[in-house]
Amino acid sequence: MSKIISLLFPRKCSLCSAPLTDAGEADALCPECLMKYSLMCEERCETCGKRQKDCRCEHIDGADISVHMFEFSSDTSRKLIYTLKRKNDKYLQNFIAAEALPAIEKALEAHDIQKYKISYVPRNSASIRDFGFDQSKLIASKISKATGNECVELFVHAKHTKTQKEISASDRKDNAIQSYDAKKNAKIDGTVVIIDDVTTSGSTLSRCATLARGIGAEKVLAFAVAMTPKRKK
Repeated sequence: MSKIISLLFPRKCSLCSAPLTDAGEADALCPECLMKYSLMCEERCETCGKRQKDCRCEHIDGADISVHMFEFSSDTSRKLIYTLKRKNDKYLQNFIAAEALPAIEKALEAHDIQKYKISYVPRNSASIRDFGFDQSKLIASKISKATGNECVELFVHAKHTKTQKEISASDRKDNAIQSYDAKKNAKIDGTVVIIDDVTTSGSTLSRCATLARGIGAEKVLAFAVAMTPKRKK
């Protein structure tokens, strides 16, 4: 029956809506978009020369390790992140979680870390009302399910604060401090991986990393699907 349904109503690429054939649970992109995505992830950092998943040039204050998948700079990267934010597309979420996991575990292995817990930067309540979901929470939950590592809610988003994209880079640190706090009675030990969809100044991930340390984390890995590259002076 499922094969008949897939023939009559084929899944579509999460980015361009081209039909997908024989798509699995973690397949979200058509061959053309998958190629663009792969090339984007293979782009080399202009500073260290490493591909994006292996680049550690973007230091997040409060975190021991900072990992991202690709730079938020191309049409493909923007379309992927906007889709992730605006559409509750479980196949795209599955795809990102499957892509993120080896990058995260490779970074942890380099620091001889095997056991870890997973958390995430919570979406503000207004966006959840508008779109109906929290993309970072869903990705974190999928990584948790794939690894068996516990996903824990450590942070809360304060009300009546601006989103980071609405303000200047110089104001983002103060806004992040006002926007996020540790969840009441939250505690953590060992290593925690904090998931976010995109980081621009690093202020939000930095705030959450600092909060995690304040409630007991010994090591913090800050993970963003996409990182906005710093402007060249």
